[in-house]
Amino acid sequence: MTGGGIVDKIIVVLNHVTPEFVVNEAVGMPYDTQPSSELTSKVIGIKKHLSCAEHIIMNWHVVGASRLELQEHMRHRMASPTVKSTRYTIDKDFLRDYALNTEDLFVTPDLKNLPVEQAAILNAHLSFSAVSAIRAIKECKHAKIPNDYIKYLLPESLRTSFSWTINLRSFINFLKLRTDKHAHFEIRHVANEMRRKISESLAAKYVDELLNQMGL
Repeated sequence: MTGGGIVDKIIVVLNHVTPEFVVNEAVGMPYDTQPSSELTSKVIGIKKHLSCAEHIIMNWHVVGASRLELQEHMRHRMASPTVKSTRYTIDKDFLRDYALNTEDLFVTPDLKNLPVEQAAILNAHLSFSAVSAIRAIKECKHAKIPNDYIKYLLPESLRTSFSWTINLRSFINFLKLRTDKHAHFEIRHVANEMRRKISESLAAKYVDELLNQMGL
C-alpha cells in the first residue's frame, strides 16, 4: 500500500440532469407566463425560491470511494441512493489475486498533513489491515461461510460504488456542508468533484449558472 491519496481511483460521473426546458416550464407556472431561462435564473438564482430548485434532479455515479465516505454521504437523507452490494460482490472483489499494492481494493488517505512519525505508523497499520482483511475473507470463503457473516470483516477503507439521485435544493445544502474546510477530506473531495463536473457539463450549464449566482 503506497498511499497515492484519496483522489486516486475515485470516479465521479454526472449521469443525468433535468433538461432546462422542464425546469423553465415548472418555474413559469405560478406566474402564468412564458417559460424562460431568465425567469428561472431570477426565481431560483436571485430570489432563491428554492422550492422551485426541487424540479432540478441530478443522478450521480460515485465509483471507488470508501465505505467511510459512503456513511458520510448517506447522512444527506433527501436523496435516493443505490449502493454496490457486498453480499453479491465479495467474491468478485476478494477472490482474485492482488499483489502487494492493494489500492484497487482499499482507499488510502493522503497522509501528507500528518507528522512523519504518525504517517509512518498509520500507513503501516493500513497496510497490515488491508492484507489481513484479504486473508481473513479468503479463509472464510474457503470455509464456505455465508457472505452475510463475512461482511463483518470489511474495513471502512474498502472501496465501494453507488448511484445517487438528488434535487438541487438538497444538493445546495450538500455543497455548503461538504465543501467546507471542516468536512471530512474524502467527502470534500467528492463534493468538489461533483461541483467541477457540473461546471464542465453542457447539459448542466444552467445549473452551473444558478450555483454561481448563489456563490457556490
